[in-house]
Parts: sequence; C-alpha cells; structure tokens
Amino acid sequence: MNIKSGVKRVTSKTSVKIFAGIFLITAIVLAYISIFAITTAQSEFQSATIRFIDGNLFLVKQSPVAPVEVIRKQFNDSLFNTLFFAGALGLLMSLIAGTIFSIIITQPLRELRVGIENLKKSRFKDKLVKTGESEFDQVIEEFNDLATELEYQEILRKDLISDVAHELKTPITALSGQIQGMIDGVFEPDAKRLNTTLEEVQRLNNLIDMLYEYTKLRTKLPNKKDEEVNLHDLVEEARTTIGSKLDDNKIKLVNNIEEKEVIKTDKYLMHRVLINIIDNAVKYSKGTEIVINRDGNKITINDNGIGIPKEDIKKIFERFYRVEKSRNRSTGGLGLGLAIVKEIIEVLGGDIEAKNNENGKGVSFIIKI
Repeated sequence: MNIKSGVKRVTSKTSVKIFAGIFLITAIVLAYISIFAITTAQSEFQSATIRFIDGNLFLVKQSPVAPVEVIRKQFNDSLFNTLFFAGALGLLMSLIAGTIFSIIITQPLRELRVGIENLKKSRFKDKLVKTGESEFDQVIEEFNDLATELEYQEILRKDLISDVAHELKTPITALSGQIQGMIDGVFEPDAKRLNTTLEEVQRLNNLIDMLYEYTKLRTKLPNKKDEEVNLHDLVEEARTTIGSKLDDNKIKLVNNIEEKEVIKTDKYLMHRVLINIIDNAVKYSKGTEIVINRDGNKITINDNGIGIPKEDIKKIFERFYRVEKSRNRSTGGLGLGLAIVKEIIEVLGGDIEAKNNENGKGVSFIIKI
C-alpha cells in the first residue's frame, strides 16, 4: 500500500472516529438527561396534582378532570419545547466541538504525513514544528531526531563506497605495480620483493577480514561464551600481543587490575576490545602511558595523550569515522576499529563511552560490563 495514501486514510479515519465519538457521547448524554428529566417531571407532576386535588376539593367536584388535564398539557408542552431547543443546541454544540477537536488533533498527523513524504524524498532538513502540546511534541521531537539520524546515515552510506574503494585500492595498486614490474623485468623477483608483495596481500586480507568481522558483529552472529575470565591476565595477554607497538612508540602500559580479578565474559571478544582500544591509543594519542583500571562493573582504559576534539568524540564509535582524516597508511586504515569495539560490547550486553579527561590530557574509554 502506498504510504502517502495510507497516512491520508489513517488521518481521515481518525477525524471521522473523533467526530463520531463526540457526537455519539453527546447524543447519549442528552437522551439520558431528557429521559431522566421527563420521568422526574412526571413524578413531580403527579405528586403536585394529588396535592392540588386534596387542597381544592370544591373545584374538583365542579370539574374533576379539566384542571388536571390543563395543567398536564401545559406542562408537557413547555417541557417538550424546552427539551427540543436544549437538544438542538446540544447537538449544534457537539458538532462545533467535534469539528474543532478533530482539527486540533488531526493537524499534527497531517504535518507528520508531510514529514514522512519529505523523508521519502530524502529531504531530511525539513523538520516538524512543535505544537505546544506535550504529547504531540514528544512524537515530533522523536521524528526530528529520526530525520537527523537518517540524514547522517545517508551521508555515511554515500561515503561507504568511496571509503572502501580507497582502502582496497592502495594494496591492490601496490600489488599490481610490483607484479607488473617483475613481469616487465624492471624488478627482480627476489625474496625482498616477494616479501613486500606478500605484505600487501596480507594487508588486503586484513581489510577484508575486518569488514567481514564488523558485518558479522552487526548482525549479532558470533556465538559468545560466558565464562569466568581473569581480567588481569587478559590485559597481560593484550600487552604481549601489542607489545612491539608499545615499545616502538615508547608507551608504557600500566595494569592496575588485581591479579585475582575475575569477570564473566567471552575471553576472545574481550581480548579484541582491549587490543583495539590500546592500538587506537598507540596510533593517535601521542601520549606516553596507558592505564587500565577496574571499579565495580566499569573497566577504564585511560591515556595521557592529546585527547579528542569535542566535535569528534561522540562520533568515534561510528563506522568509517576517523578523527584523523588523511587516511595515511601509517596512522590507520578503514576506521572500523572502535566501531567493532562498540559492536562487541553490545554483543556482550554492556556499554561503552569515551570522554576527555578533566585535566585536559588524554581520553578515557569506560566499559560497563
């Protein structure tokens, strides 16, 4: 079904239902009031008639029926006219009220329909204006947030092909040049040349593996294992894995986790989290120290480097986002490292955030487990 026509039908049906509901309720109330008024009036009339007869026996003997019938007819005529005009006025007021309420309630729905049409046309900047009614404004605020998020996701989608192409083109171009040079006899196919070629193949394979891993995490495919893991030892294993990079950049890793500290998690996935965050600090922090602590259900990985610009720190966990925009091969790759970290933490049922340290030196990654 067409979305536009569907929203129109919903709006139209809502308006009709609101109007019909107000009209029906008003009619029922008026009918009940009329019946109640007539029943009560008749009861009172009978009581009054009896009292009249008791107090006027002489008049009744002269004309026992006429006074009662005259009074009854006059009363019924007066009551009918009053109820008729009251009912007509009530129905008119219900019609006016139904129309006004229908317009008030359905106007935001019509604006929402227009907003949906704008989203379909990728016009994300056309936001809805708040009405002043809290219930509607909450929906409008959520809609505007959705439009902003869709706008950003559209930007990422458009950049995706160029980002991946850029990252894959570098090793492919290098491979092509090396192989073509050896075919043409420009390069000797010696061990050094072949090792250089193999390094480019491995780089290409690493990029593909990273893309595959991120896709798998996005679909929550990995079968996580809940097991008791010694957190201190896990940090030491990460130190061993990335030790050469730490030494090359003269960065000290301080493990403040107690030796018997145990958490229940997936060892492999948590190891990847530690490696990616530490590797990110080594590449970009330009600091001299990385400190890892645990406080309750929080694991903190803190560096003393240059920090992250305020406008970038909220976006660093998004795929293909890089604070360093040059895409220099020596400083990074596809921009998926921290995006993978976020996906892993979500798979493990936790949360992660990053914030600059209060002293203005470095960044703290806080993992909630």
